[in-house]
Amino acid sequence: MTTPIYEELKFMWHRLVTALALTGLIAGFPLNIEAQTYKIWPLGNSITEGEGSTAFNGYRKPLYNKLKDYVNQQNEGVDINFVGTRSNGDFVDPQHDGWAGQKTSFIRSNAQSWLNSLTAQGEIPDFVLFHIGTNDISAKRGVQFIIEDIDATLDIIWNNGVNIKIFLCGIIPRLDSLANKVSPLNSEIWSLVDRRRNQEGKAIYYVDQYNEFINHNNWENDYMVNNGTDNLHPNNTGYDAMANRFKGVVTQHLVPGTTPVELVTFSGFARDFSIDLTWRTATESNNLGFYVEHSFADGPFTDVDFLEGHGTTVEEHVYTFEFATTQSGLHKFRLRQVDNDGTINYSPEITVVVQPPNRIALHQNYPNPFRPGFSISNGTKIPFELQNSARVTINIYNISGQLVKSLSSQSFDAGLHELNWDGRNNHGLQASSGIYFVKLQSGAGIVSKSLQLIR
Repeated sequence: MTTPIYEELKFMWHRLVTALALTGLIAGFPLNIEAQTYKIWPLGNSITEGEGSTAFNGYRKPLYNKLKDYVNQQNEGVDINFVGTRSNGDFVDPQHDGWAGQKTSFIRSNAQSWLNSLTAQGEIPDFVLFHIGTNDISAKRGVQFIIEDIDATLDIIWNNGVNIKIFLCGIIPRLDSLANKVSPLNSEIWSLVDRRRNQEGKAIYYVDQYNEFINHNNWENDYMVNNGTDNLHPNNTGYDAMANRFKGVVTQHLVPGTTPVELVTFSGFARDFSIDLTWRTATESNNLGFYVEHSFADGPFTDVDFLEGHGTTVEEHVYTFEFATTQSGLHKFRLRQVDNDGTINYSPEITVVVQPPNRIALHQNYPNPFRPGFSISNGTKIPFELQNSARVTINIYNISGQLVKSLSSQSFDAGLHELNWDGRNNHGLQASSGIYFVKLQSGAGIVSKSLQLIR
């Protein structure tokens, strides 16, 4: 006969044995957990292949080593494997699909064939590291065609695995006469990522390799081959910098339970004396916060404020910041996101153009009330002020909204001006006593004031 106490002790014993078995601490109950291997597909052109680096290792060798060190330190049962149909480099896992000299159209045309080969080998990627567009700029292709090719390639990849995560790069800077074409392309790549991620819910992330370079002093010599003939490819140090940027994004997706700081929108809107900045995060991990950096007229970036982050969260958060300014011209902003451990990531730059204010001011007439014939001006003075030269129309209306007198329809220089109304209408007849409205209209807007005429 068993007692309730016996049954309770028996139940607790079984729970203890089960727990010890799950941790592998009891002989005969080994814990056999197979490591989850993430297959990573480097995809692109000669920068992915590694031109300019030792043994064509490119960013792939330093990234492989950094990721292996990371997963070993985390001890989370995770491993990595680079996949691809090509092989370059003197390290243990040099597979990739980096095709020298090729444009986005080539990648688009051949992506399915490469994926078929990977499928046959059981190596459909979990992650795709996609850096492409340098050769398209060299060929002076239109940005819209580059984006169309990239967009179509994304669909080809996801048709082979809806959960494949794509890390699409803002491409690195270049040192030739086409250097100014890189930022416009990167802005469109950012917009593409935003659309596919935010509107369609796709697993795609922006990797800002561009700012990884230009935020380093003397990147032109420290990070690039820059030997007089090659002004497109990184050297070993530059490829290591690319690996660092990839690592910062990819590792957030290697260990279950971690989420990156996913910036899905960042925009600015100019007002009269301020610029409103807004950005939105989908998720955050160990996010200390954001430094707002500002540059005016292509000058250096400086910190203007710090906004505290939300630590680790899978909820969406919206941040806003008002930047006060009276300077018209080109303003640039970027966010320097800082983790609790000091790790730094930069957002793409945004540009806001502040136009010179075209303000108009209509001052109160004097005298007011006025009686025609009883002042030096035989009427009333109507002062108005323009910040910039403009064509101005000034009319007088009665309280019924009917036009009484057209005072002006001409251009005036910037500054203070005055017009006189003698109390007569457009037919030269005396207007009756009452309340009237003077309305000033220009390209900057419409302003009005009331005045009183007494007979």
